Amino acid sequence: MAKPSWQIVMAVVLMILVGLARGLGGIFLFVNGSNVSERPVSALTTQALGAGLLFIGILLITAAIGIFRGNTRWVCTGTLVIILFVLDGVLNGWLLYGHPRLIGTIGNGLVAALMIG
Repeated sequence: MAKPSWQIVMAVVLMILVGLARGLGGIFLFVNGSNVSERPVSALTTQALGAGLLFIGILLITAAIGIFRGNTRWVCTGTLVIILFVLDGVLNGWLLYGHPRLIGTIGNGLVAALMIG
């Protein structure tokens, strides 16, 4: 196996960090439920969003490991999960706050560009 470039290593590290953050956010939603929202949200909604965050976190970490090990099949999966990461942030903003948070959406887009780029 060839040594991965520094760009791959940085993308993988960023994917793992974002995956951990998303996963912890999912656990946080499970534990705190509708207390995290500025508007009334059902427990089922927060549980579904929490599960989605946890799922995306696990997929990001799994894809990062696959990419680091040189498995090219994980590159496409990782790219799709990164896009899903951004879309999930928009959906979470809509359901929890009534609208996507502009700064959060821009931040997620920039992080996604760094991971893909």
